[in-house]
Amino acid sequence: MPEAGRGFQLLAPRNLAASGPDEHVRALGLMAVAGGWTVTSSQGTLVLLSRCRRIGIGYEPKGSESGEPMVLASVRASRKGAERWHARVAGHAPAELLTALIASLQHELVRDPDALIYGVGEGEADLSLSYEPEAWEVRSPAPGDDFTFALLSSDGTVAVSAHAIPDRPGDSSGDPKWLAVAATAPDRMLWCLSLSRNTPAHFAAHLVNHILDNDPVLRPTTQDPGEAAGASRTDAVEKPGGAHA
Repeated sequence: MPEAGRGFQLLAPRNLAASGPDEHVRALGLMAVAGGWTVTSSQGTLVLLSRCRRIGIGYEPKGSESGEPMVLASVRASRKGAERWHARVAGHAPAELLTALIASLQHELVRDPDALIYGVGEGEADLSLSYEPEAWEVRSPAPGDDFTFALLSSDGTVAVSAHAIPDRPGDSSGDPKWLAVAATAPDRMLWCLSLSRNTPAHFAAHLVNHILDNDPVLRPTTQDPGEAAGASRTDAVEKPGGAHA
């Protein structure tokens, strides 16, 4: 099996490789600059604005509601128009998840902005998920459950669920359409990703499949994945050698 290389380590499980505000700001800032986004920073907070001014991303190291790191990506038809949909990440999420968030937004904005903004075309397609059956257990809803489809990691630390939230163009309020939660204990959430109603299917697939990917993450050996949260439970591993929902 290949080694990570000098100065780097592979960490697994990837979804528990917690990152703190410094890593979050670095990941978002690097991707924003590479994509030509406008970046404004002040006392640890970030505001990113796409070239077309239709996508804004705000980052707070201590969100007003929970005191935990918070990322909110808001998508609009115009800079001053009503929000069409949003993605929110709360807690000590792996920096790689935030990189995937802004990279997916940038890629789809260039490739097909109408699909990303308005959810037409690929945005209306059936969601295609790829995962290893031995790593994820499919859960079907029981009477009274509010989800339509769910996947639970084999170690019980990560749950991904879809919810029957009808789209309402121009209104992103209400419960999330997709929800992913990582927790190191039943009462100790590490991070949470929520995608609002109207989130295009192909964008949701990018982020959900990133979470379902079972490969370790590559980090510098000088970076302690649990330093910020004190809740990460990862091991350094050698990288090992999918099924479709």
